[in-house]
Amino acid sequence: MFERPDATSVYASAAQLSEKLRDVAVKADKEWR
Repeated sequence: MFERPDATSVYASAAQLSEKLRDVAVKADKEWR
């Protein structure tokens, strides 16, 4: 049975993802300069 994910876990994973994306953007910015 499919269980609806907890709102807090969804928010946590989204925050984690955005943090990774920011790290990638910072690294790319340093490499391109």
